[in-house]
Amino acid sequence: SNCAQRSSNSDSETAPFFNGPSTISSFLVRVAIACGKTEGRGTSILPDQTFNSGAEGVDQSDASPSELMTAREMFEPALVKLVVLNATDGDIRKLRDLVEQQKNAGPALEFEAGDIALHRAIAAAARNTLLMDLAERILSARRNSDWRKLKATVARRKPERRLQAIVEHERIIQALENRDADEAGAAMRSHLASVRYNLIDTQY
Repeated sequence: SNCAQRSSNSDSETAPFFNGPSTISSFLVRVAIACGKTEGRGTSILPDQTFNSGAEGVDQSDASPSELMTAREMFEPALVKLVVLNATDGDIRKLRDLVEQQKNAGPALEFEAGDIALHRAIAAAARNTLLMDLAERILSARRNSDWRKLKATVARRKPERRLQAIVEHERIIQALENRDADEAGAAMRSHLASVRYNLIDTQY
């Protein structure tokens, strides 16, 4: 497509931020930048053409926990690097507030809702409509019953995991606040590796 062709011209913009192994994720971001050029911090302009992903009618809640984690590992470390570029100071304050709310969360379901809210706010801070759509598709997969069962099991068997997750979130937000793209990506990768280990690797 024209957007994909134009994405190759965006390498100079993204090179300082997307030089890691996640080539598919960086391609998605380059396409998003080509199709909706970021003009100044916090503004993204998308073309008039309707974006049809071909995924309408697909229920993301059918994705397995392993599929969900793979998608997150491909997507979210690249996404936070774009957040470094586009997030406003207000966006960062909102992320910090959401982490503080997690510290005071009650039952496991409330903590999970707070976790989803935080990751949704991170995606929104990238200020790119196309990437937000992709993020929502990934977040919707967390409705999967197997995922929810795994989260409940971890909450019951590993109560210390809640504090670990908060510390990991704080590291991500600190990197975003410092506008450190490399550290933000590394912090997100480390967080997702911990999520995979606790939810999947030690459960099967």
